[in-house]
Amino acid sequence: MMIAPVPEDDRYTPAEADAQLRAMSAADFVRARRYAEPLGSGLVDRCGDDLLHDAYLSLQSGERSWSRGMPAVVALFGAIKSMASNARKRQRKGAVDHTQG
Repeated sequence: MMIAPVPEDDRYTPAEADAQLRAMSAADFVRARRYAEPLGSGLVDRCGDDLLHDAYLSLQSGERSWSRGMPAVVALFGAIKSMASNARKRQRKGAVDHTQG
């Protein structure tokens, strides 16, 4: 099933995204970090904190966008999950033996 793209005016601009992310509570950041931690498990070159950081920056910069009205923590969860999935796909496709020099 294909999901229709969200129209441009129904997404946060980078400035709005930045404001939404900055308005997140400390508890939301803790939830996001706990969500990211197991998703980073097993990745060769990344950990949960890396995923959280990259997801935050991609949403803040507008590289990734999200629908107006969606809580920032939910947008972070989606971006973290997507980035972890992409990293796993890259690992499987381009397996590198780090034990041999």
